[in-house]
Amino acid sequence: MSKELIVKEPDEKQLNILQKTSSQLLRAAQSIAINSAPKLEEAQLILKRARDGQKFIKSDLKQFLDPIKFLKERIEAKYEATGDQLKETDLVIGRKIMDYKTSITVAVEEKKKDIVAQVETGKVSFEVASKKIEKQEIKIDQFKTRKIPDIEITDKGQIPLEFWEVNTVLLRKAVITEGREIPGVRKIIREIPIT
Repeated sequence: MSKELIVKEPDEKQLNILQKTSSQLLRAAQSIAINSAPKLEEAQLILKRARDGQKFIKSDLKQFLDPIKFLKERIEAKYEATGDQLKETDLVIGRKIMDYKTSITVAVEEKKKDIVAQVETGKVSFEVASKKIEKQEIKIDQFKTRKIPDIEITDKGQIPLEFWEVNTVLLRKAVITEGREIPGVRKIIREIPIT
């Protein structure tokens, strides 16, 4: 049985006011020339209003999206265990099928060698051997498989840097919080304006 969720939408009037204000603030920021103490105060006021607007948007979005996020997480949690079991079933049975196919393929190749040897010794005619080999190949054809391109990493050290992704969150934690020295990274102090 499904339950309904009432989703609240943002107030259009409030959104229009916010959009108008943000446009005005952007124009003011683009046009201001900070060359005196009064202009600096004006710039700081623009910065404060812009940051207050960002906080408002974040808070407003949270109000609208949190119930949806909560519901999404609950629904996903209900299906997660079942989905994991089905994925595991897929992997296990897939491996077993491929193992069986490998054993059949090895046996068929051995049988084909025996048939070729019988042809070479004259025990079996070429026509009879062809039919026997065809019967053996049918055993392999029973497997429904698909070949897909994939990769296998053989030596991580040789992979060019362009294919590595840097985790800046972990780097910041290690360098700034833990005080570690990481090759290729240095601690800097970035200055930003505050209100």
